[in-house]
Amino acid sequence: MKLLFVQKKYKSYLELTKPINIISAHKKTFVHMVGLFLLEKAEIDLDSCKFNFSGSYQSVIKNVLQSEYDIGFVLSEVYEKSSVIIKNQLNILDVSNDGFVFHAFCISPRLIELQKSITESILNFNSKLLDDIGFEGFETISEDEIFTISSLANEYIGSLNREVS
Repeated sequence: MKLLFVQKKYKSYLELTKPINIISAHKKTFVHMVGLFLLEKAEIDLDSCKFNFSGSYQSVIKNVLQSEYDIGFVLSEVYEKSSVIIKNQLNILDVSNDGFVFHAFCISPRLIELQKSITESILNFNSKLLDDIGFEGFETISEDEIFTISSLANEYIGSLNREVS
């Protein structure tokens, strides 16, 4: 899954004025964390940003369309499922390309003996069920991917702890 920065008026980060008003679905999502990394990559000072949280990606799009925010963090799947009328009103400022925004299933250490059967069940979900929830399927991830995701998550958690201090 990819993360998009959607915007109504601007076509470049250079056009944004401070403070930059940003809407995201929730502060504790991986999408929000990746959004913060993309802002930093674009050399946007996070102290010059004001964040609000709407509870859903659909409401992020709605708030951006109503010009209440400069940027919205949205999953590409949500954007792609939007109508042509909505998409024609939005500009995409940035897109994540790291492939690390995805849903994960975690197994408790107490169920470790069931890991193989649980994994097989998830990997073999019914295609109709997957279509209904808008997923193509599930796949296992490598130890390297787990390490990278853990590193990103630890950095994000560290940034949350710095905000509280």
